[in-house]
Amino acid sequence: MANLNFGFNIHTFSFDSAGLQQASEIKNATNWPVVYLINNANVLYVGETTSFERRFSQHLQSKEKKEHKFTKISFINDGEENKSVILDYEAMLIRLFAADGHYTLTNANNGQSQSHNYHRRNVYRAKIPYLWSELPSHGFKLKTYEEVVNSNLYKFSPYTQLTQEQKEVMKQTLRAFIDTLKEGKAGTTVINGGAGTGKSLVGIKLIHILTNLNDYSSHDSFSDYDEEWELLCNELIAFQKNIGREIRVAYVAPMQSFKHDLQKVFKQTAGLKTDMLKNTSDISDNMTGYYDLVIVDEAHRLKHKKNMGMTIGQFYKNCKRHGLDKNTANQLDLIMAMSKYRVLFYDQRQSVKPADLTHDEFEASINKEGQTSPQWLYLKSQLRCQGGDDFIDYINDIFDCKNPEKHKIENYDFRIFNDIDDMVCAIKEHNSRMGLCRTVAGYAWEWKTKKHISKNITARQLLNQNLYDIDICGHKYVWNTVDKGWVLSKNSIDEIGCIHTVQGYDLNYVGLIFGPDIDYDFVNNKIVINKKNFYDSFGTNMPEDELEPFIINAYKTMMVRGIQGCYVYACNKNLQKYLSKFIDTYVKEFDDSIGSPDKIRIVDVVNNRDKFTTHLPFFPTLKAACHDLSEIGLYEEIMQWIDVSDDMSRPDESMFVVRAMGNSMMPIINDGDYCVFTRYSGGSRNGEIVLVEGYNIKDYDSDNIACTIKKYHSEKRATEEGWEHTSIELIPLNQDFEPFKLDPDDKSFKVLGILKKVIRK
Repeated sequence: MANLNFGFNIHTFSFDSAGLQQASEIKNATNWPVVYLINNANVLYVGETTSFERRFSQHLQSKEKKEHKFTKISFINDGEENKSVILDYEAMLIRLFAADGHYTLTNANNGQSQSHNYHRRNVYRAKIPYLWSELPSHGFKLKTYEEVVNSNLYKFSPYTQLTQEQKEVMKQTLRAFIDTLKEGKAGTTVINGGAGTGKSLVGIKLIHILTNLNDYSSHDSFSDYDEEWELLCNELIAFQKNIGREIRVAYVAPMQSFKHDLQKVFKQTAGLKTDMLKNTSDISDNMTGYYDLVIVDEAHRLKHKKNMGMTIGQFYKNCKRHGLDKNTANQLDLIMAMSKYRVLFYDQRQSVKPADLTHDEFEASINKEGQTSPQWLYLKSQLRCQGGDDFIDYINDIFDCKNPEKHKIENYDFRIFNDIDDMVCAIKEHNSRMGLCRTVAGYAWEWKTKKHISKNITARQLLNQNLYDIDICGHKYVWNTVDKGWVLSKNSIDEIGCIHTVQGYDLNYVGLIFGPDIDYDFVNNKIVINKKNFYDSFGTNMPEDELEPFIINAYKTMMVRGIQGCYVYACNKNLQKYLSKFIDTYVKEFDDSIGSPDKIRIVDVVNNRDKFTTHLPFFPTLKAACHDLSEIGLYEEIMQWIDVSDDMSRPDESMFVVRAMGNSMMPIINDGDYCVFTRYSGGSRNGEIVLVEGYNIKDYDSDNIACTIKKYHSEKRATEEGWEHTSIELIPLNQDFEPFKLDPDDKSFKVLGILKKVIRK
């Protein structure tokens, strides 16, 4: 198979007759599929053609292109593409440019790319980041590829290609909408889909089609769908002509934070306007008559009357305006009363507050007398999470306590951590490489820092003032410092989010902390909750059994936020043990391999050339290593030599080996493992696994009273002289063991080494 060339040929010409003459002379200008860009400083069009010279000439004669005063046209190819590849590139570039936001796109549609697979599609698609990175050198002002694909404008772009399942759901929805309007009746479509099935994307695509009907049909947008699409589009155009106005449509986002982020999408998308985007309190403001169509995203988050808080006054006014009994109506009733047709995106499993309508209440509202029977459609394919439906089903089985067989989720990084700080650090490391990785938690800690939050304050500034919300094993964290747009806020990586800040969002990796509000009962094989450790205000007056499903749903909803991976940590030991039955435990990698038993070779004497090159000093017991290592002679009889040539690529004279005893550091270190340490010579030890000597240390793993291997954690505070320790703990990774708390003023203990490598016994 031929290697794929990642280099692109990008030729740029002036958008005039002279440029056309130059373009006619280049290779592949005729009879070859290419993608091209026409632009000026602020406006851009993306196209594809099999004859660039001919298409260039046509655009020069186009009245529309002249009105935009385009100045240049760029021809892009690498000599390998076929028609399917170019159609795909066109659609992907439209989506990228739309999300980047620098240029106003004149494309009204998403191109003509088919969503079917073609030969080596994944390989060709992998070239797009390279193409994007090359465009700035040809005069295009662009954000980085990572910035664009992590933005909401990209994730919710109506230019995104839909799957066949999504297109069929949209087709059936539009057909029911048209038929109902023609009959002069009211109706409802419920689109039921779990997290990550693309509900929001379908909703935004639907409103974009309805507000750009003429553009879509005139640009032959439906050539990649079928004739029925074009028929539906033309029927809607005819309906608008018949009623003498455009279809009146609104998009409702019940969650205020989600509405806030969608505003930018609506503002920067051709044909959409921010006043189309509503929440449940302002939907009927300044409204004359009815909406022809109301699309409700996250309809499972619509509320009862009694849970509307400060918006209750507006709700009463709207009820009066539409003839509803304010004492019995809910938000869904109001939407039903003020619209001829509704499209409700729904997932019962994502109802996370008692304020949300129950499933029975939802059913009652959409089946009221006088309404046509609702149409139920389903989105089943998992599109967000690379673990697919297997991961979603596995999570549900775990929390339904069905004791599923443990298995690895293909193409997905799903692990449980025994140390909270390791998990937080792992999420930060992923974020530094790919962006959009966040740590979240159940609402199991009081939001103490809320009263200290000011406009520009950061989590680090709060922690420096000893202000924090969450304390887990001495590790302190702060809840989110912004209410809206937390996921994309600049300091969110240093904060902990909750269900209210991430529901509806995609993350590349999610790290989830199961708080002290949730546990597992081994006797009854049941997930249980502890109400006294739950701090969301809605739970104050709820019985524990009624609160339980909302807390569990919130945790499951947060677990499926991650596209590429999900990391978890449980504060309660029973839940940690239970989850560990089904999830692989994270093992910190000190280098790239672990030694095997048949490779462990220990000798008493070794020649000088092998010392610290193939062999390291080995002290047969931990006690033998608990001295000032700089004073131990290389030929002391208490020391042997261990061959590490198969396990370490670059040993050096700072390294030595001891053998661990006991299970307190499982799963990283097992009883009898050989541990390679680097002699400690100063600097921060926080978060490291260390070998510590001390007269006051009693290690529960052995009779050794002089030293131990544990994870080091300390807290500091500023002083006039610099800083001082306020606490020091030696933490076991096995939660069956308790940490050692050391007196910061005790000078008798000493850190001897930092763990670099574990060689299995």
